[in-house]
Amino acid sequence: MPQIKLFLAAQTVAALIGRTPQKLRRRGHQRTCPANSRVVLIDCTLEFSVASDFKIHGVACSYPKGPLITLAACLCGTLEDIYTCISLYFNSYSSHKKAPTRTKSAVDDLSDIEILALCKTAPNICKPETYDIPGFAPSVLRISPDTVVKIGMVDDLPPAEARSMDVVRTHTSIPVPAVRRYITSGHFIYLAMEYIEGETLHECWHRLSWWRRFRIAWTLRGYIEQLRNIRVKGVEVGPISDSPAKCIGRYFTDYGAGPFSSHAELTAWFIGRYSIVRRQPWYKPSPNTSLVVFDDSEPLVLVHQDLSLRNIMLGSDGKLWLIDWAWAGFYPRWFEYAGMMAYKRDSPSSWTSMIPFIAGFYRKQVEYLGAIGWALVIGARMVA
Repeated sequence: MPQIKLFLAAQTVAALIGRTPQKLRRRGHQRTCPANSRVVLIDCTLEFSVASDFKIHGVACSYPKGPLITLAACLCGTLEDIYTCISLYFNSYSSHKKAPTRTKSAVDDLSDIEILALCKTAPNICKPETYDIPGFAPSVLRISPDTVVKIGMVDDLPPAEARSMDVVRTHTSIPVPAVRRYITSGHFIYLAMEYIEGETLHECWHRLSWWRRFRIAWTLRGYIEQLRNIRVKGVEVGPISDSPAKCIGRYFTDYGAGPFSSHAELTAWFIGRYSIVRRQPWYKPSPNTSLVVFDDSEPLVLVHQDLSLRNIMLGSDGKLWLIDWAWAGFYPRWFEYAGMMAYKRDSPSSWTSMIPFIAGFYRKQVEYLGAIGWALVIGARMVA
């Protein structure tokens, strides 16, 4: 497709949509559109730089400064209405109603001891061949036709996972397996939950048509928007817990980090990771000074943090399910993008190309995480 470049003057766009070029108001939100801006539409895809930012439905975007106004920035209010209407069609994988209520199961009447006994003979439904590292496939045992039990070490399967799943089921329309039981036995945790019949996107993505893939991407975009709107009383940062809990996940080292009592403490920890890197004899300052800045410019939001193709299921019921909430918690909104892009090397380009649309585009923030990578792995035990 030939390149199509659209250059619209600020005054012209403002006249067409009935808004002033400097400030646009929509649903109580104020958006600023510099008069000297422009947008470039190439192959029907809006491409943005990091010069300035605006948001459409909670997803941050950027636009380059120039002599002409950004078309997307001026139309963002209108796009919200279009997004809402089209979502009624594209989100056919999930309902806009609350997630389904928890169904009764025979497992509910079993004692903890009886459930643990079933785990000894139940088959593991996780397929080791779908995981990159042999021996690291999780244990998920199917103990009944409608129930599975996920087993993990205490540090790998925190109580917050069950809490996160319950919160998401209660406050959103995102399909999440219902939690049936949380059992602690020795050094192990047993999380009994609803069994979902279907395939992960890792298994079926290559068979899906481009249209179905786009519908899935649109649905996931809506899911992330819902997550970002959740607020839990008493939880400001980290996992959903009654008290501050250790943060776990790819960007908190293999040992976890925290607990943190505030956004400022979380930021200080990440800045400390960078200071560890700077002390190393091999360190060379980057000419790009933006790498040394940890972006804490926006409030923390609920983030799944591990939305790989393996943790998204296309159910036989036609719904798009999100599983494996072990790393979920309140973190910077760009952590969702960072977590998804972490699987870029092992994921098809048809999937990774949709991630900015699904979770927003945060390349500079991810570059910061790359800059502190050494301190998250080799230097994980070092103190800032």
